[in-house]
Amino acid sequence: MRQRWVSRAEFRELVAKGLITDDSTLAAFALLAMDGLPAD
Repeated sequence: MRQRWVSRAEFRELVAKGLITDDSTLAAFALLAMDGLPAD
């Protein structure tokens, strides 16, 4: 597992490419998005 800071846009891109598949990470991001996380 590797860790580093990424922008929201890069995070979305990594998810779309299938490079981020960790269920806890994706669930946390989904909860933030549902709570009104602003777009980049």
